Amino acid sequence: MTTVKLAGQASVCKFTIQCPHELCGRDVNYTDAILCDALIRGTAASGIQLDFLSDKNQDMSLEDVLQFVEAKEAGKRSASRLLDTLATDVTSDIVDSTASSYKKKHRLALQTDKKETCTYCG
Repeated sequence: MTTVKLAGQASVCKFTIQCPHELCGRDVNYTDAILCDALIRGTAASGIQLDFLSDKNQDMSLEDVLQFVEAKEAGKRSASRLLDTLATDVTSDIVDSTASSYKKKHRLALQTDKKETCTYCG
């Protein structure tokens, strides 16, 4: 659920409580705290949840939590793309190294001198 939808649902619930101090008596809105909890709980990547829960700053504002989660998700996407690229490079190296010696010689012969006789028929 997106943050906008969460905020909409939270406004319906009216997360407010009266200040427990005798002289104050004002209503205190704790919607942002509920939204932070729901956002972290709803994060699909458990690694991001663990990173947040192990962070020393547990008093982040809703905006800080959003930035934290977005930064972690962007980092995971970048790492995933990097690993995919590396895996593709390694796979192509393995394919090249397992090519038959005949194909390697044929490729080398074509590259070095194209005026010589045909490597297939002689």
